[in-house]
Amino acid sequence: MTRTMVLGVMKILVMMVFVESFGYTRGQEDLHDFLSVKMDFSNSEKISEKCVSEMRLMHNSLKNLTLWAMEMWEATARESPSILEGTNYQMGNFDECISPVDRYDYEKGPERQYCLVNVKIKFNSPRIFNDSTSIFNPHGNALDKIYGNGEPSMVGRDNLYWAVCTPASCLPSDIVTMINRHFETSSAKTNALNLTLSASLTDEWCHQDDSKSSYSGGAITFIIVLSLLCALAVSATAYHWYTEYGRTTENKKVQCPNLVKCFSIVFHLNQLNYKGSAEAGLEALNSIRVMAISFVIIGHRVGTLTQGPLINRENYENEYYVLRGAVVRQTDIFVDMFFILSGMLCMYHLLKRTQNQRINYGFIILHRYLRLVPLYAFAIFFTATLLPTTGTGPFWKPIMENEGQYCRENWWTNILMISNYVNVDRMCILHTWYIPCDFHFFIMAVIASFILKKDSWRKMGLIIMGIVLFISVLIPILITYFMKLDATLFFYYQFLIAPRLDPTFQHMYIKSHARFSPYLLGMLGGYILFKFHKPGEKRFSRLVSTLGGVTSIILLIVFLLSTWRVYKVDEDLNPILSALFSGLHRPVKSFLTCTLILFCVFGSIPFISSFLNWRPWMILSKLTYGAYLFHMSLQIRDAAMLRQPFYFNYIYMYFKLSLGDIVVSFFLSFVFYLLIEGPSNQLIRAMMTPPNTKPRENKSTSGHTNDALELEKSDTKPSLKMQNSTSININ
Repeated sequence: MTRTMVLGVMKILVMMVFVESFGYTRGQEDLHDFLSVKMDFSNSEKISEKCVSEMRLMHNSLKNLTLWAMEMWEATARESPSILEGTNYQMGNFDECISPVDRYDYEKGPERQYCLVNVKIKFNSPRIFNDSTSIFNPHGNALDKIYGNGEPSMVGRDNLYWAVCTPASCLPSDIVTMINRHFETSSAKTNALNLTLSASLTDEWCHQDDSKSSYSGGAITFIIVLSLLCALAVSATAYHWYTEYGRTTENKKVQCPNLVKCFSIVFHLNQLNYKGSAEAGLEALNSIRVMAISFVIIGHRVGTLTQGPLINRENYENEYYVLRGAVVRQTDIFVDMFFILSGMLCMYHLLKRTQNQRINYGFIILHRYLRLVPLYAFAIFFTATLLPTTGTGPFWKPIMENEGQYCRENWWTNILMISNYVNVDRMCILHTWYIPCDFHFFIMAVIASFILKKDSWRKMGLIIMGIVLFISVLIPILITYFMKLDATLFFYYQFLIAPRLDPTFQHMYIKSHARFSPYLLGMLGGYILFKFHKPGEKRFSRLVSTLGGVTSIILLIVFLLSTWRVYKVDEDLNPILSALFSGLHRPVKSFLTCTLILFCVFGSIPFISSFLNWRPWMILSKLTYGAYLFHMSLQIRDAAMLRQPFYFNYIYMYFKLSLGDIVVSFFLSFVFYLLIEGPSNQLIRAMMTPPNTKPRENKSTSGHTNDALELEKSDTKPSLKMQNSTSININ
């Protein structure tokens, strides 16, 4: 007998021993023995008749090593996970379980389903700890670590998830009954350890083979709409190219209608590469915007992966206790950076426009709203219809199908820009809370520009802005103190798995009235730009701008490091200090960031300025809005499709997964810019332009909008009036 045959026989013998997992027990049991998946179906009471029948068929087929039964057994989690390490998921094999059973020529077994059963370890009496340190005594009782010490940074070792592959005829209640019966037979041993085990399961955690299921009506509608947009873009591009770029004399006599140009890919490619005359001196803002969205994408990748099963959960938990981890979790500084840029550019452009002409402020707000909505609505449409049909996985129903349901229910709150106030516990596209905040702040910027446009009102306007800044700092302090919220949003596991339900997220993180200070500081920065910035002119020498820029960076880093104690979860923070930090940390970081931006604009910092002024940043900055809207859909989809626990590693997530996210997100944004964002912007401009408006030069910068401008008939170069695109901070 060859070595291969010997190994094969040994493997079969091992599997025969473990057939017990579906009802048999071994003679000796320890903690991990009764923390294993075993189902007792000997008593058919409270279990459906068909389920019992097919479970017995499976049991008998296992004795004969029948292939389909062995596959179901093999796909089931047979041992408890590494509970003490925090690996509370034992995933089994999802694809082996739900693979079609009719792929064999011979008699098939029952239809299958894959379920993740939640098993709760309950302690009959509390365990007492002398301190709250995360470091457990290695010579102490292992049950202490399972019980936990109440720290929010730690995943409860008492909450486990086990994969079982059962006949599809078994209802979740049947599976729970069979597992709990096994726990009851072990109750004497668990009670001796002061434990009680109980299983629970709902429909959303059970999956069956849906390879033959058809698309929903909404998904089909989305595909049709997307196909029509593609066909329209291709047709318009072909006609545009034929009429205006053909080389024959006859072709040159034909003018392409402006309406056709709105959908031409050629036209919008020129728009992406066009640099306006007012761009000089503000190029650095493009690069800052691109880098900010890139770091936001990285932060969201880490969050979406660490909300799921990890092999080395304890390593990730330890990051909360070290300086590196505390600093990394302050990536919301880049969200504030968007508010700063948006406020700065809004105020700068509004004051520039009101300097020499009368404008309709209501018209500007309406135009802003219409610029935001088309691509935003498309993202909502995609999430509500097609996205939930694009994959499968153990977490697909509780994650992706819920995301689709939230958008089908609450899409209207997004469209009305009130999603950060109404039904926030079921918000559609969670990370887009930023968009209504930014729109609300834009209205405030319009009001401020109206006050500041006249020299006689400016002093009063600046005083009012100072008072509003004080109030915007005071509001978070009061909310945090009286509602007993955290000093900032801590990205603990409990937040990551249910962010919409977190009190700090609901009442502080996403509320416009609690996030206004960075935007307002950006508005003040925009006023400074309006007063002192001239294209091509540098206000500071290289030495002054270098010292100022480097000092701003150093102070910003020092402030981030000094807040480590707030993020160091093993030290309780005084409620007053917590409230003060909540109100002050954003203005301080925003002030330093705003100072750095102004030094870059008004001066020239060696190496940094040339890097920030790199031409490709301008093109990428026009795609940030689409990248922002779609990047997290890809990341959540990956998390929902995860088959096995993931190994946490910063370098792998940052330099492999996150870089891939950034590239794919900008690529999708590029595609949707050509199909939706660019055409909709031009159509809106054409519809809102008075019929006899004279063409005028667009003074906007960095691809930001100048409203109520029409298409030029000549397309030898991109129209100055059409150079703009939507970015996260649309102005």
